[in-house]
Amino acid sequence: MRYINLSFKIAVQAFLVAILAIGVIAQFGGNSGFGGKAGISGVSALVGNSDCVNVLSTGALGNNSNDDTAGFAAAIAKADNSQTGPLCVSVPSTGSFYLIKTSTGLALPRYVRIVCDPGTVIKFPNASGTLFQYGTATGVDTTYLPGGIENCGLLGNNGGSDTSRGLQLCSNSTGQRCDNGVFRNVDICCFGEDIVFSGTSGTTTPYMDVFEDVRTHGAITDGLLSEASGIGEPSTFNDSVFFQNGIGSATGCAIRVAASSTIILNITNGHIDNNSPTSGQICTPATGSIELHMTRDHVEKSNGAASTDLSLLGTVANSAISQVFLNDVDFVENQAAATTILPSITIVNGSLRIDNGTWTYAAGASQTPLINAGNSVTGQSLFVTLSNSKATCSNTSANCQFISFTGTTANDTYNIVGTTLLTFTSATNIGSFGSASGISDLTLNGGGTSPSGSSTATGTLAANGMTCFIACQVAEVNLGSGHVLISGTAPTITTHFNTSGDSIVSNGTASITVTVGTGTGTSTGVIGLPTATAGWNCHLENQNRADQIQQTGSSTASATFTNFGTTFAATNWTNGDTLRGWCSAN
Repeated sequence: MRYINLSFKIAVQAFLVAILAIGVIAQFGGNSGFGGKAGISGVSALVGNSDCVNVLSTGALGNNSNDDTAGFAAAIAKADNSQTGPLCVSVPSTGSFYLIKTSTGLALPRYVRIVCDPGTVIKFPNASGTLFQYGTATGVDTTYLPGGIENCGLLGNNGGSDTSRGLQLCSNSTGQRCDNGVFRNVDICCFGEDIVFSGTSGTTTPYMDVFEDVRTHGAITDGLLSEASGIGEPSTFNDSVFFQNGIGSATGCAIRVAASSTIILNITNGHIDNNSPTSGQICTPATGSIELHMTRDHVEKSNGAASTDLSLLGTVANSAISQVFLNDVDFVENQAAATTILPSITIVNGSLRIDNGTWTYAAGASQTPLINAGNSVTGQSLFVTLSNSKATCSNTSANCQFISFTGTTANDTYNIVGTTLLTFTSATNIGSFGSASGISDLTLNGGGTSPSGSSTATGTLAANGMTCFIACQVAEVNLGSGHVLISGTAPTITTHFNTSGDSIVSNGTASITVTVGTGTGTSTGVIGLPTATAGWNCHLENQNRADQIQQTGSSTASATFTNFGTTFAATNWTNGDTLRGWCSAN
């Protein structure tokens, strides 16, 4: 993996096996698999044991049998103590689970921290309810010290129809604050929803909360669900992982926005991997809005199944706008070359900006674009910018396609600059563009079979055209007016240079070589060319002698040449001479 070591996957999978098969903590206590990283010296490294209320002193046992709900609640209340207490609860490692059996779980005031020893796991063996609800009513919240959870493992029930929640920020009641929380080095696994953002507006929604080194995996439905509305500021995930969430739901995602809800997120150095076999990894419905900033992240669908990395379906009609900014994000798609594959990114309405992005993918059984802009929904407005990015089709399939604009293309504004496409083999697979494109410095590497044909890029290219390097051909280059400048179509000889035996080779109309024939001498010859509205301007030079050659005739599909020798009078061609030059359209 690019940013998160492969050992994390192995550790998570081993953890799940251990939990489901034998249900003991010995498999992961005190190591990096679950419940905090080894090498972090627990509570004392953060606040000192003497500064916290120890849950063992308030009745918790941590023996995987006793209901520790009351012990935790008493420690939280003592730490709170009308905000004059230490504002910290310590959870020592006991070598077994702490059980929170009460389905209503625990209320965590926004200024109180739960700090675990590494390897400590708090288990919620209920199919419904919430383990921790973070937030405090505004009327009693007069401190701005950040609360949160550190170094803990939160383990759910892992039921097939589980609706439980591991960590909920805010509730949908009014007047509750849940901002500025810090959640550091926390593993959350196997709830119905691992993390939930709730709330109705402004400061009563999650905002400016920070998640550092948080790993959410094995959620039945979503790794992170936002059912909040009116969020005004972003929350941030740093060095965090969303892995194999949505495993028991057709609608689940790594990150999902519920109907009529919003979310604003910054994700940096993250790893989003193999979440949801169907609906997508980050998804919004037609009525959902997202503002997403991703930097130096790795996104992967190792099973290659029919799901989309970013499935953003908010529409104009629902005032749902997607604003996505991706910088230095790499995508790995369909590694197993599965038959069915969906786009990496689908966006219906709003703006998408990708800088320094990379894709590596294997195509499926039918042509599918990596980026589907518009999703065939009419009446949308899209702004797409793609710069300094690269896409590689790893199985060199004719079904590789880079981008497709569908829907109301007249409303699309796009700018593609400095982007490279590798091993794209078919003329139809570069992209489908609307009538107002902005494409420049688009580099195509066709590998064994270079892209060619008029559908390489439909629509009008920008004034500076499309540049092409590394063994590649394009159908034509034009200057924005729709008129051909240089064509990739091979010229032909329509009237011989001498009566027989002549030949022509070319690289489209940009480079032409004619070998004069060996038949009866003539002084003229005609080259057939693709149709150009205003005819052709051509030039040929004799490579064997100093004869003067002029273009003496032109039509929309041909150019006539006359040999004037060295005396400036019509002179027969010399058998076997080589004539080289080019043609560009007027």
